Amino acid sequence: MLIKKLAAAAAISVAAISSANAMTVVNYEPASFSAGQAGGAFARATAFEDFDGAFVFFEATEALRSSTSITINPFNASAGDPSANTIDLSYALNDGERMSLGIDPSGNRTGSSELDFNLGAGDRLSFFLNGMAGSGGNQVTFQTTTAAIPLPAAGLLYVAGIGGVIAMRRKRKASKA
Repeated sequence: MLIKKLAAAAAISVAAISSANAMTVVNYEPASFSAGQAGGAFARATAFEDFDGAFVFFEATEALRSSTSITINPFNASAGDPSANTIDLSYALNDGERMSLGIDPSGNRTGSSELDFNLGAGDRLSFFLNGMAGSGGNQVTFQTTTAAIPLPAAGLLYVAGIGGVIAMRRKRKASKA
């Protein structure tokens, strides 16, 4: 009986320790955007915790322009701390090739980047985190805004040109009749 109580107490202690050090990932909510919507996501890690395998994503429900701001924020960082961040961020469109965002948060500095994309309906934009948090831990935030993709002026000129051709054909037909 005593052994069972000790085993239960040990299991509870291990669960409490591992939950205190668990990385937190909060994805976009909702994970599907239409033009004019905005949202955010984040991943948070405690000191020296590994980000490998963490990702956030969103999907476009219609053609839209997305603008995402990505920021790495170290917690309780001191300038002379030798325990630097080793976080690397990348992104992929529709689960394609991963491309680096090129943010350098080494030396417990803050790093940020901006990523703009034209997305079609059903496109999925994913962000991946790799590396280790610094001595104070880190939070990586993603803030996204969306807008409708504007019709280019060339498209309007094309439509006007087609309309002009149709009007000329009608005028010719009317003059022949």
